[in-house]
Amino acid sequence: MATVTVRLPGLLSRFTEGDRQVILDAETVEDCFDRLLEAVPALEPHLFDGDGDLRAHLRVVHNGEPVDLATSEAQHIEAGDTVTILQAVSGG
Repeated sequence: MATVTVRLPGLLSRFTEGDRQVILDAETVEDCFDRLLEAVPALEPHLFDGDGDLRAHLRVVHNGEPVDLATSEAQHIEAGDTVTILQAVSGG
């Protein structure tokens, strides 16, 4: 297990007492989400839809590289890595 930082969008920080990041131990990017939901269960409906898929307006980035949770193989992480959850913005 590696200790990693999961960064959250500001709108979700209300579930983490205002913190925009959560430090946790995980083995893969996917495992980060399992551990995050164990630590902060109230995030689940805001991250995943009723089918268990990541909500369409969210993106995941691992150390600056986009990750598609639906199609990626288990992406291993190292101690000190960062997984960022971004909200997609559109309009104009």
